[in-house]
Amino acid sequence: MTQILVPALLGAGLLLIGWLQFRKVRASLSWPYTPGRILSAKIDRSTTRGNPDEADTTSYLPVIQYEYLVDNQRYLGNRIAFVAKSYSRQAQAEEAMMVFQVGASVWVFYDPAKPEKAVLERKASGGTLWMVLGGAIVLLAIAAALR
Repeated sequence: MTQILVPALLGAGLLLIGWLQFRKVRASLSWPYTPGRILSAKIDRSTTRGNPDEADTTSYLPVIQYEYLVDNQRYLGNRIAFVAKSYSRQAQAEEAMMVFQVGASVWVFYDPAKPEKAVLERKASGGTLWMVLGGAIVLLAIAAALR
């Protein structure tokens, strides 16, 4: 029973994570937008040490800060999208940052109920993948239970 229950719960959890990300993106489609300006942009490098048998893993995360006005109130934001996307190669991160040069004008999508909650891109990387993967695991667990 545990052999089926654990994968089913894992799959359900992944499905829920993906669904919540999808809901955020869907809700943001009706958010208003306002002009903003990039104040800072950099790439954070993070290295995770592997065990002695594995190589270290390095990831590159674009980090920005931008400003925007809503009802004459200045806000600072740092979210590009709902889920931060890191890259395995520095060149990929640099390419993603090309549109976020310091001083560049951007459109900022903000939650009208909470204007401090904003993103530059209304997408959640991996949301669909989590839903598909979670759904597949749940279906496999159900199929195994029915055997």
